[in-house]
Parts: sequence; structure tokens; C-alpha cells
Amino acid sequence: NMVVSSLGQLLFLPDLESVLPNSWPRDELAAALIQFMDDKWQNSATGYWGAWYEEDGKVIKTDDLSITFHIVSYRNGKVERWPTIVDHTFRIREMRYPYGWHHQGTQNNHHAYDVARLLRLGWSEMTFLQKARARAELFIMLARAQRLSMNYDGEFDAKPYNKVADAYYFGVSFFDEVGYFRPSKRFWISINFDSEPLRQLILGNLRKLNSEDPMAAAALRKLEATD
Repeated sequence: NMVVSSLGQLLFLPDLESVLPNSWPRDELAAALIQFMDDKWQNSATGYWGAWYEEDGKVIKTDDLSITFHIVSYRNGKVERWPTIVDHTFRIREMRYPYGWHHQGTQNNHHAYDVARLLRLGWSEMTFLQKARARAELFIMLARAQRLSMNYDGEFDAKPYNKVADAYYFGVSFFDEVGYFRPSKRFWISINFDSEPLRQLILGNLRKLNSEDPMAAAALRKLEATD
């Protein structure tokens, strides 16, 4: 996951083009990586990517939500087999992370963010029924994020994460991904949310955290972004 994420950022993100020296054949490397991802690595039955393990001479291939999220994100949704990816994303709702959405018996904003990103990038490729299912799942995740992942003072529960800043980053990222605070990102529904009071509460809490923490800083940038 870390290797493919690093390669994806270096080879696919325009902002990082200057990191590699000009002598490196960046475009050719990116094309080779995409070919490997599409022709060799992607599971044609699920549309997902994942770690491969060898045990007693047999290769065991897995479908990993996080690895799939990173590949799809860094390629900006330009991947094959979208209807299959969406169906499998719904199918693994009850499975334990990294093979599904659940974590320690429940769901958290980290995995909800991954799922929301996949649904957003695949939205234009979905069937009518897939979009209806996606709307239902996003409503459920949004309600859970508001009711269970934070308190009424806009403080995120840090227990599922390594540090408080991570809780804020993934919570804010999920809200941002579904367009809760920014109508321009509200790809799945046209309803107007009364979200500004909550945004202000979270902003106040974030500004009290260590501003040098990269996760807190990233969350703050997303929360301060405007249309």
C-alpha cells in the first residue's frame, strides 16, 4: 500500500512532477505502472486491487479497500471496470478492514472517506440502481459521522486513530468528500445542509491543535476551502 501510494503520487500527480529529475522517463514509467495495474494486478471479478501473498507455493490474491482507494484516487478515477468496483464496494460493507468497511466491529470516518471517494469518482459510470444504493449508503455514513464520531461540541472521537489530529483529518475529509460543507462537491444529492454551525465548531477545535501536525494542517485546509 505504501509503495503503490508513493509511486502513484510521484508518477500521476502533476504537483509532484518536479520531484523526479528531467532525465527520468516519468510518462513512460506511469504508462507501464498503469498497464501493470490494469492487465496484471486488478481483479477482474471484483475490480479491486490488493496485496498478494505466497503460501506453500500458492499465490493468494486479496481485495483491499485502502489500496484500491489510493490507486483510484491518484489516477483520478480513470480506471477500468467501474460497475464491478461499485458492486464490490457495496458487497464488502460488513467485512473487516482492509477487506471491507468495518473496523473493530464498527465503521469509522477513515474507511467512510475511502468509500465516499470511490463512489464520487465512479458516480458517472454507475447505473440508476447503483446510484440509488450509493445515496442510501452515503446518508447512513453521514448520519453516523455526525452522531457517533463526534460530540455536540464538534470534537472528534480519537479512539479509532493513532492521534487526535488523525481523527480530525479523516472526519473532515469524509465531510468534504460528500460535500457536506461545500455544495460544489455535493455530487450525489442536491439538498442544502445546515452545516455552517458544525463547520465553525470543528474549525475552532482544529485551531487549538498543533498547527505543525501535517494531518491537522491538511484538515484545516479542507475545512477553510470555499466554493
